[in-house]
Amino acid sequence: MCKQARNLLLRLERRKGEVLRFLVNFCVPFDNNQAERDLRMIKLQHRAFSRMTWKRKTDERGFVRINRWRIYVEEGLPRTPVQVTYWDGQLRAEYNAQLLTEYHCKWDKAANRPRAISQPQYHETQYQSKQPTLFDPRWLRDPVEGEAPQPRLLKRAAGEGRQLRLYLGPELVK
Repeated sequence: MCKQARNLLLRLERRKGEVLRFLVNFCVPFDNNQAERDLRMIKLQHRAFSRMTWKRKTDERGFVRINRWRIYVEEGLPRTPVQVTYWDGQLRAEYNAQLLTEYHCKWDKAANRPRAISQPQYHETQYQSKQPTLFDPRWLRDPVEGEAPQPRLLKRAAGEGRQLRLYLGPELVK
């Protein structure tokens, strides 16, 4: 018997009462690994409801990566951990229990990853970045006249334009 196995056996014999306490006192869990118990609950949810959950960190532009997919979550939360959940054909990104975005998702059960992600729905949140107005449609109209100015057509002078020859190579040009 190797030395490590022998030491483990001696330690278990010495602390037999402590090791088997969970058989007598039902308040004591049979293992002391809290992380394992937390993971067991997530795995149980996945088996029962086909629910997948990931913790991902957004990049500087608000995107997260799920396998080969890069999806937009929120630009107002750069480098922030968010929870991404797949359930019932929907891929949802949440931060502090507030829904940020939703995508329609087709799941590939054989590869255990998303096959297609489409139809984004962005929800109003307090974390949204303030976007500047890129185009003001009122700028085209003169507020005094009330009508949009008509564009002027450019007229060509006769004889000004000439057609250029198509260049196909030195041997074809005559």
